[in-house]
Amino acid sequence: ERVQVCACLDTLEYVYRGGRIGNARRLLGALLHARPVIYLNHHTGIVEAEGMALSRRRSIERMTRCFFERMPPGGRLHVAVMHGMAEGEARQLEARIREEFAPQELFVHLTGPILGLNTGPRALALCGYGDDPAQ
Repeated sequence: ERVQVCACLDTLEYVYRGGRIGNARRLLGALLHARPVIYLNHHTGIVEAEGMALSRRRSIERMTRCFFERMPPGGRLHVAVMHGMAEGEARQLEARIREEFAPQELFVHLTGPILGLNTGPRALALCGYGDDPAQ
């Protein structure tokens, strides 16, 4: 339950291809150039929508806020920035996280083929956990 996962996708196309959404939602997302932000709900085990953003910058902001709001306050942070062929943006996010949150550990990794197949190119994700400050 301590591990948090939040991601922003560049398009709904790959979510549609994976059978997670219908064609109407995909078309509406394409018309609006919507970029979904998602997270893993540990209580249900289901990937849920955090919301949509209409620009890449805003989707990254929303994903970052989604992730760090779920981290325990005062704990040491262990964070991985995952990317689907978006290393430049991942490195920028890494620098920002290092400056703003000073995590104990911070890694940047390329997503694997299964995750990449379902999220598409240019997907970014934050994965990690915070140590309990009482320990």
